[in-house]
Formats: sequence, C-alpha cells, structure tokens
Amino acid sequence: MDNGIEPYEIDIRTTDQRCNELAGAMLDLAERNWGRWRGDPAGGAPSFDDPIAAAAYHAMSDEIAKAGEKMDGDMKAMDRILPMARFNFR
Repeated sequence: MDNGIEPYEIDIRTTDQRCNELAGAMLDLAERNWGRWRGDPAGGAPSFDDPIAAAAYHAMSDEIAKAGEKMDGDMKAMDRILPMARFNFR
C-alpha cells in the first residue's frame, strides 16, 4: 500500500545509517588520538591536541546534528501525511 510516507521512511533510514557511520568514525578518531584529547567535564565536545583531528571531530558532529534536524523534518512530514498515534508512557 502506497500511503505517501515511503520516501520519508527510506530517507530516515539512510540518514540514520549515516549517523551510525559517523558515530563509529568519531570513536575511531578518539581511539587513534588516545592520550591526545581531553573530555569536557561539562559534557561538551572533547578537546583535541591535533587541530586536524579537532576539525574532523567537529565536522562529523555538525553533520550528525544536521542529520538529526533532517530526520525530525521527515518525521513531521510523515505525520502530516499519516498522523501517528500518540503514546504517553508516564
């Protein structure tokens, strides 16, 4: 059944897969630079000694943030086409 949401579902899955790849790449970057970065006690981005590693980390982090915004927009578009049931788990 074509209900008009399939393109959004595919886009969300593709974007989610990209986010997972980026998260893995961020962990690899941290491991490769072990001992040359420090965590932020406030929970912010780590601080890398190598400016190239820092730039790579921030680029991946920015891409994940933009992907999250895109997925949110896709979900809202899907909801306009086919309203989803709302659940309250409290």
